[in-house]
Amino acid sequence: PSCDYGVSLINYAWPQQTMVGTGAESGNSTINVTLDRLRYTLSGRGSDDVSLDVVWALVAKQGVEDILFPKGFVLGGEPEYLRSHFDWAVAVYSIEDPPAERTRKFREIT
Repeated sequence: PSCDYGVSLINYAWPQQTMVGTGAESGNSTINVTLDRLRYTLSGRGSDDVSLDVVWALVAKQGVEDILFPKGFVLGGEPEYLRSHFDWAVAVYSIEDPPAERTRKFREIT
């Protein structure tokens, strides 16, 4: 499973890893983070998981602690639960709809 279009701990625990400077780090990845000489593509599609120390370092470098963990959680601890965050674009109305119709349709979903 992959969480390319969102933020999930899976992305950080199973990143694709490439050595920087080998020429293998190019591609159409979502988020790349470099720690030491390894580049981590945070896609959740890696062939091996990484240690928790690396997970915490990647999460901290990206600044997503508030998205993934409960309020007050300290990296390195044991969270009671995890969160994932996804954004989707949803077509609510057509550009051809009159303004009043656009407003009505928008209010139906909010």
